Amino acid sequence: MTARVSMLYVILEKDTRIDDIEKLTDAIAQFNNVLEVKTHIKEATEDIAQSRAHHEISKQLLGVLYPEMKEKI
Repeated sequence: MTARVSMLYVILEKDTRIDDIEKLTDAIAQFNNVLEVKTHIKEATEDIAQSRAHHEISKQLLGVLYPEMKEKI
């Protein structure tokens, strides 16, 4: 028996303005069997989490590249 798909996720390469994505969501909604198309509005907490993760990875990378500077990072 062939597997059945009930949902698709589309992940955008970068955050995009809602009015710039409207044509894409309208086009997806036109396909057969599409019941609903939802957009996810980015919240400030996501920006904060992303910034903290980027900062932590940067610190770790600098510690690997410049071990003598590890105490100052």
